[in-house]
Amino acid sequence: MNSELNGLLNKVDEWSKKDRKVYILTTPDMVDDLELVVLKHLAGNCSSQIAMATAGICVTTPERMAVREMTGRHPAFCKPELTGAVQTQLVSLAIEQSKDELKTFRKSAGHPGFARNVKSLFSRFLDDGYSASALGFRKYRSKNESFKKKMEDLIVIYKKYLELAAPYITKNEMLALLREGFNEDFFLAYFGPKRIGNRQEDELLDDLKKKAEESIEVFLPDASEKYGPDDMKRFFREHVMKRQPGRCDEVDVTKARCLDPDLEAKWVAGKTTGLLEEDDSLHARDIVVYLPPKNRDYIQATDRAFRKAGLAFNLTHESSLSSLPLPQLLRSLFEDPARRYEVSNITRLLRTGLILPDSSRDEGIDERIRELNSLLPRIDNFLRKTGTRTEDQWMTEWHDALYSTEDPGENLEYHEKCNAFAEDIRKKTVALFSDLDAMKNPLDEKTGIMSVLSKNGILDAHAAQSAKNTRTVKARGIELEGITGRMKESRKRFTDLIFSLSAAGIEVDSSAFAGKLKETFSEPYAAGHAEKVDEIKVVPIDAVQCPHYRHAFVLGLDRNTLPGIIPEGRILTREEEEEISFFHSMSIMDRYAYTDTLFLDACSSASDGIFLSYSQNTVLADPNEPSHYWTGFDAPVEDVGLSTTFNVPEFDIDAAVRKASSVHLKEEQRDEWNHLKSLTAFENTPADLTPKLAEKLYAGEKKEDGFHIAPSYSALDTYAENPYEFFLSRGLRLRRKDDYVLSSKNSGTYIHDLLEAFTNGEFNVPGNPDFDVQKAASSAIEHVAGNRREKSSRNSGHERDILSMLSATAQTRRFKERLEDTFRRYLVALKEYQKENQSQAALGETGFNSKNSIRNVENGIDIQFELEGKTFHLDLSGVIDCISVINKDGGDSTELMVADYKTGDFSKLKTNLDIKLENGIKLQLVIYAMLIEAHMDEIRKMLEDRGFEVRDRIEVISSAYARVNDEKNNGKEPDRFCELRISDEAYSKVERKRNGQPSFSAPVPFKNVEDLIIDAYRNILSGHLEISPYQLGNSNGLEYSDFKNIMCFDELFGNSYRELKSRNTDTEEN
Repeated sequence: MNSELNGLLNKVDEWSKKDRKVYILTTPDMVDDLELVVLKHLAGNCSSQIAMATAGICVTTPERMAVREMTGRHPAFCKPELTGAVQTQLVSLAIEQSKDELKTFRKSAGHPGFARNVKSLFSRFLDDGYSASALGFRKYRSKNESFKKKMEDLIVIYKKYLELAAPYITKNEMLALLREGFNEDFFLAYFGPKRIGNRQEDELLDDLKKKAEESIEVFLPDASEKYGPDDMKRFFREHVMKRQPGRCDEVDVTKARCLDPDLEAKWVAGKTTGLLEEDDSLHARDIVVYLPPKNRDYIQATDRAFRKAGLAFNLTHESSLSSLPLPQLLRSLFEDPARRYEVSNITRLLRTGLILPDSSRDEGIDERIRELNSLLPRIDNFLRKTGTRTEDQWMTEWHDALYSTEDPGENLEYHEKCNAFAEDIRKKTVALFSDLDAMKNPLDEKTGIMSVLSKNGILDAHAAQSAKNTRTVKARGIELEGITGRMKESRKRFTDLIFSLSAAGIEVDSSAFAGKLKETFSEPYAAGHAEKVDEIKVVPIDAVQCPHYRHAFVLGLDRNTLPGIIPEGRILTREEEEEISFFHSMSIMDRYAYTDTLFLDACSSASDGIFLSYSQNTVLADPNEPSHYWTGFDAPVEDVGLSTTFNVPEFDIDAAVRKASSVHLKEEQRDEWNHLKSLTAFENTPADLTPKLAEKLYAGEKKEDGFHIAPSYSALDTYAENPYEFFLSRGLRLRRKDDYVLSSKNSGTYIHDLLEAFTNGEFNVPGNPDFDVQKAASSAIEHVAGNRREKSSRNSGHERDILSMLSATAQTRRFKERLEDTFRRYLVALKEYQKENQSQAALGETGFNSKNSIRNVENGIDIQFELEGKTFHLDLSGVIDCISVINKDGGDSTELMVADYKTGDFSKLKTNLDIKLENGIKLQLVIYAMLIEAHMDEIRKMLEDRGFEVRDRIEVISSAYARVNDEKNNGKEPDRFCELRISDEAYSKVERKRNGQPSFSAPVPFKNVEDLIIDAYRNILSGHLEISPYQLGNSNGLEYSDFKNIMCFDELFGNSYRELKSRNTDTEEN
């Protein structure tokens, strides 16, 4: 144990035998550990001393001593405490109220973070005991013009801040009152750093030393002092500070040179695990780990590594309160009224679990929150589907919002209960927003925000939720570490904000109050769980620890991290700070130099072993060099890289690589990575399914004549683009959750509905391709709005959903009008096209083996094949957007043209279409032509029923994509159609020359297409799986995939693209 600490314990042992109170003052970071050390020491000497120690020995901080001894003895201690969060609030208020007087900082005053930086500077002013007048004197004496201008503004803000802080009791006020009012018989000890950093604490210690019967001061080693009895300090000055490496004989030193912070943290976790396994007398509480201050990379890496290793540890770090239920609810409440009913805002509001229906049964908060969590996805889905995002929509009662109750069944009672729950949520939410709108002043005691929350049961729900936090917040993905303290802190900050604004006599509207809330909850909060008896302590290196540990780890010993670069002041520069002359608190340069002392104290805190490490690269792969703290120790060095073996099975490199996602390496890193690959022999290759399992997934319905599979053209597309995605989407039936928001898909659906309404409507008179565009368009728009169709492939409910979204807000209504203008312009182009080639759109939305289309041919195409002695039938189906007829004057045949409407990127669709078709991609147009040719008699009857002339001879001549949107190309209108010529049961790709004349690729028989489909399904039913997306030019099969994160496609791990090539380059000209 540290010699200084032994000296203290011997003195306390002596004092404990006398009838006097013993006060041991230390820093907040050491108080708990030091108390434990003292109690253990007394228990070891004499168990009878424990009772006396508990009652007569107080290990505390000066501030806690003031609260303990003076509360109830002085009225000032009845005032609220000035916490860090309140300080930020008051500084922010002071800046706002002084803004008109500011000159240098007028623009900066409104910037995020300015108040926090000013608060930090003011804290140092107060620590040094500076009054506004004293700062004014410093400004007056300075010859630095920049400093004088800045101080002029800062003094204005400082004066206002001190006025606003008057209703609170400050730390300095507590210490001053303790000095004046504490007069008892006692012994006094101080243990900690020599430099305290606060004038009042320094003066209090001096005063208490005079009053105490006996006192002792035991300081930790200070690197700035030249001499001292400590061996580590002597070594530190002679070797580390002079950059002359030497061997430290007082303690075992081990060093590590790690590839990055993640591996550095794993090395520490591995070493710690090994130490605990090898030494039965070693406890987790005997180990301390020091991290670079406020370094999130090291905090996260250490937290991950220690959790994976299963180590008991306590890591205190700054965390945000913004994600907690109360801050999230307040954020949603004070959202811009125009956006408050947006689905994202409502979802955030409900996810807090603070808006709950009144319980009709004996249900506690846990049961109601559990029910809300289970129904939230359905509520979210309902809001998105119906486009419910305005106040008027929320004022309307929800009927069967979550479940339909039209068809009674065994779950009817449960469905009715869920619907009633959702309706109660709607009422509660509307009532809450209504009360909020009636609120004129958020700070008003009777009608303000506290009253609104109390009236609506929010405060009671939060109190109950806080009491049972682990069960109620876990479902919302909130970090549970230190959750009890964080939830209490969020409530305290909220009430403190209201008090501070009220005490300052400030009136704020809802918008300004929302800004204050955001600032309040964004203030960092140091969180960690309550300390347990036996766990590793993980702390930032500036949290000086009691030197009672056996092993200490110091991480981040590279030049850029520890000691790091000399920082620049955020408000005052380094040079300007020197003008103030801080005597007690530390200037920028003082704080930088003090890093030496922090490192010395960290090394002095362990008696058996010191472990020093640094990373050669940052998390962003920037190179690092070791600092003199690391090089100053001449000790064994361990190199920690990708192939290092740790003492923790979870860190085994095979497992790590198998879980790794795609990596991007620099050229110089590839050799090491390839070496690593050879060690692991990992390939990102899926295992094949058994044919029996594949049959269960894909074989479809078994009938007397064999298995019937009903593949759509999109399923065939998916397989041809990437076979493994077919397995995920068609085999496992995985799909992305529907996001009912306005998108290109929804806008395309609306335009499809309009075009179908036109084609089948009253203004598209059979035999008369000339029509009134405006009247036809208006009729179609009115038809879709009224949902007058008897039957639709897009069911009426879904159509209503899209129309609701398009009509929800002024912005979406304008978007709807633009879509309708696009529709009108397409009709203009269509009318011209029909006039040129004597065609007319005849049948809109024609299905083959499709139950939900406007009109339907009962069967599709039956493609039969044999596999392993079994018969399979591929029943191809589809829904054709439009079939047009051509009855040319003097001709003897009726020609049919197939059109599929496209509202997306038309140019990309056309690129390399012939090559894609040859490889089984984009077969939609070919399949549509095959469907019509297989059912020409049914199509003839449909046309005749519509009133169109159909001649004796009827044939399909083309199948085309029809571009609906207004795509431009260098100011020119590109082609509206991408065609395939259909003839003699074959297709040809059509290209247009500059003179407008067509050229055709060599015909491809439909039989080839059937063979492609059969080959695909033979492979599918065999169970073979491979991640082999296609590659063609700049396009590939992963481009629009929803499953990239599942597949983890990586060429470093054996995956490769399947290059598509043309099988036929011949063309023929017209």
